[in-house]
Amino acid sequence: MSRFAYILTGFIVAATALPAAAASASHTISIEQISSAISDAGMPISPEEITLLSQVRATTDAPRLKVRSIQNGSDHAAIVRIECENPGECLPFFVKTRLSQNAGSATAPPILSPSLAVATRNASRAIVVRAGTQAVLLLEGDRVHIRITVVCIDNGTSGEKIRVRSIDNRQLYVAEVVDATLLKGSL
Repeated sequence: MSRFAYILTGFIVAATALPAAAASASHTISIEQISSAISDAGMPISPEEITLLSQVRATTDAPRLKVRSIQNGSDHAAIVRIECENPGECLPFFVKTRLSQNAGSATAPPILSPSLAVATRNASRAIVVRAGTQAVLLLEGDRVHIRITVVCIDNGTSGEKIRVRSIDNRQLYVAEVVDATLLKGSL
């Protein structure tokens, strides 16, 4: 075997060994860990009420998880965005949860702990618009003024930009909060 072929074989063996080593350092995040993180965020839930939308893995066997957002879905369900406290341990991921009738409804978001609200919004300002409530979005252009009834996706304070969706769930907008019933956007 020539020296070049010997070196090339060494690189191929090394390159194929690296992914195997990286894969062995990967740990599956359990539904129990996810359930605990969601419950700690203020939405008590059992592991049986959670549906994984993808396989979730971490570089450690017990990463500290935190809930970033909870958005109402359809049919008494919620979509929860979770990430590791240490971003190097896992990628952010989503899970779907079934909500019991007394935990919330499709039109009312679950009650979240103050720690989650502080992590996602500025707690020093009063929330004017709550996620799940309807408001009027005023879209203005040069010669166009449009009023649309929308549902707020995020909580918002006066002057803050939040995400809203049309009643039929077909359009998403970013709007500035004017008051509890009025939002402002531009075309």
